[in-house]
Amino acid sequence: MGTLLFGPPAEVSTIEAKPADKIFIKAKIGQKEYRLEIANTMAKRAKGLSNRKTLPKNHGMLFVFKNPINGQFCMEDMNFPLDFVWLMNDQVIYLTENVAPLPPKTKATEGFSITQKHNKVIEFNAGQIEASKVKIGDKIIFSVD
Repeated sequence: MGTLLFGPPAEVSTIEAKPADKIFIKAKIGQKEYRLEIANTMAKRAKGLSNRKTLPKNHGMLFVFKNPINGQFCMEDMNFPLDFVWLMNDQVIYLTENVAPLPPKTKATEGFSITQKHNKVIEFNAGQIEASKVKIGDKIIFSVD
């Protein structure tokens, strides 16, 4: 997964747990259902999906921010490409497809972001934006896993 590179240090997720815990939520994105791991601490948001070998089919990560931000994401220490769905509340405001990982041992000097403020970002395997048929303006439906 991409790593959250820069964001306001005071940002705190509305979903908190012990750092070692993995919390999942279901999400209907476009025409498909996904199981999303919640990045609910600063440490989890900073690490994201970095250093993972793969991401299971129909899985992803949900970044949740208490207040809207213009956070930057990068692909440092990633092993596979990702799609990003940017949300304000539960509505899709932007889509970023097929973001390639940085070459091995490359340090990110800058990340990428969007101009719109957002309070949630979903990352999943590249190709899932097309597969799910999600589009800007869609509402993502979250439910307990």
